[in-house]
Amino acid sequence: MNVVPAKTAGGVKEIIMITPPNKDGNIKDSILAAAHISGVDKIYKVGGAQGIGALAFGTESIPKVDKITGPGNIYVTIAKKTTFWIRRYRYASRTKRNFNNCRQMG
Repeated sequence: MNVVPAKTAGGVKEIIMITPPNKDGNIKDSILAAAHISGVDKIYKVGGAQGIGALAFGTESIPKVDKITGPGNIYVTIAKKTTFWIRRYRYASRTKRNFNNCRQMG
């Protein structure tokens, strides 16, 4: 859904996709085909709010990403909003701390 604009207009170098597996633990062929055609680089078999958390903070097997986009139910939407604000707060506090360190040194 968001791969082509990200690759062409946004200049994104790597696209990571998550999708929940079916009951057999596999991903539908139609999803794999669409991902391949659109240019997805990696696909992980995880979905829902836990998948958003894995992308936002990283795990042993799923790398942390810079931006999370795409559709989802209410739980996914809440997870995206929550992780956005947590990461933004951490960045802001880290930036403020670095600024204060620079001020003290100079």
